[in-house]
Amino acid sequence: MNISVALFAINWSSFSFSDIVWTIVLLAVASLLALAIGFKYRDAAIILVFIWSFIAIAVKQGQQSEVALAALTGAAILAVAAVVIWIQAYKRNKAAY
Repeated sequence: MNISVALFAINWSSFSFSDIVWTIVLLAVASLLALAIGFKYRDAAIILVFIWSFIAIAVKQGQQSEVALAALTGAAILAVAAVVIWIQAYKRNKAAY
């Protein structure tokens, strides 16, 4: 079940944040989650999934410039993290030979 649907069904007030602010907060939480998983498991691929979804959010929410900007900023930060993970993996594999 989608958490958003459940929260809507119980008339959750979202701590009086606007929809835009709440979306940006959730994008930040998702970014932190992607970074934690990516670096813990040394896997850039999982970060690419988040980048893909953030770009899709930015495209879909183009009329909400704050949300689109937050999503693109998150995607850019995650892209840098993915490159760092790839470089670390390359160095580990190169040192093994």
